[in-house]
Amino acid sequence: MTERAELINDIEKLKAERNRLLRQVEEAE
Repeated sequence: MTERAELINDIEKLKAERNRLLRQVEEAE
């Protein structure tokens, strides 16, 4: 896997984690 592909993969994971946290915040309100 190229370094660029790994970066893209990391970004996708971060986006998924961010979305998960945003949903938790919305549920908490």
